[in-house]
Amino acid sequence: MASNKITSFRGLRSGTTKEIISIGFVGDFSSRHFRPHLKWWGLESSVYSRAADVIVYSYDTGPPFEDLENRGTPVVVVDESNTPSLSADLVRLLRRPEVHVCFRKYGFRDPKSYFRRCQYYEGVYESAMLHSPPDHFPIIDDDPMGNAIRKVRVSLPACDLEEELAGWVPYRERSIDVLCIGEHHNDQTAELRRCLSDFPGTVKWLNCPTEYQDLIPIMSDAKLVVSTGTPSPVDLCATVSGCVHIKPECSNVYATLDVYRASRLCIRYCDPLFAELSDTVSAIYANLGVYEQEARTNSLSLLARQDAELWAIDFRDACVSAASGLHRLGDHTDPLPMGR
Repeated sequence: MASNKITSFRGLRSGTTKEIISIGFVGDFSSRHFRPHLKWWGLESSVYSRAADVIVYSYDTGPPFEDLENRGTPVVVVDESNTPSLSADLVRLLRRPEVHVCFRKYGFRDPKSYFRRCQYYEGVYESAMLHSPPDHFPIIDDDPMGNAIRKVRVSLPACDLEEELAGWVPYRERSIDVLCIGEHHNDQTAELRRCLSDFPGTVKWLNCPTEYQDLIPIMSDAKLVVSTGTPSPVDLCATVSGCVHIKPECSNVYATLDVYRASRLCIRYCDPLFAELSDTVSAIYANLGVYEQEARTNSLSLLARQDAELWAIDFRDACVSAASGLHRLGDHTDPLPMGR
């Protein structure tokens, strides 16, 4: 059996051959998958020091990057935010030459959307409130930003689900007809309540949780899930739980476990203001058997692909490439952000 260590590995900053690559972590990381696999892959984790071969920097929880006083050590950025858009601050970070790659949960199918100087889907909702076209935001032609975008790799899991998944529950055994998830004081949620006020079935309301794993037992008792807001782990939880999911249109979003493709029958997109929600719910219940079968197929497919080691391999390879001095993703001219 081949060794799992990285052997005969040249091109590190010291120019010597090393069997173990040292990774210095900066910040806290929400995924419990980060550290357990490192030793197995021949990667040694530690708190950041200048002796590290690679810095893994949390964009969400790390200190200001300038405070690291980095002297050219390659950097792998981890952005665990629940948005496909890139903030101006993150773009500035990715432009830095020592940054090789940025792992994210979400990205855009259409890379032009990264160039819109706004939070894309928040802007779509605001446009709907003003009765304006959803894509009126200007696209900025910015080569340095394009170089930053090419360092994006959509590879992080949206949330950790392995220990919470309990298998398929038939709809006849589920007691909640419609489960609604959103912010209590959000305008979208207020409109959602109005649209479902006359629904004859069982409707349950939940605020957006901070621990998404807690949703799985509740969603496994629901047939339909209606969610407000922008992309979040709620979307993945709804799909793996086998629910038919209704939410404002966001088919331009890309994730590793891709639940956003408009061709999926078990996700139904609606107007950002839920203008036709009652008709959508009625149409689904008129053909609930068809939707249940599609939801079951998608759930089982995603469960089969929910493997932490798939992205751990990608993470390992990125650290190896960075430590070896191989070219950064931004040195390429690929038109699309990197994703698996």
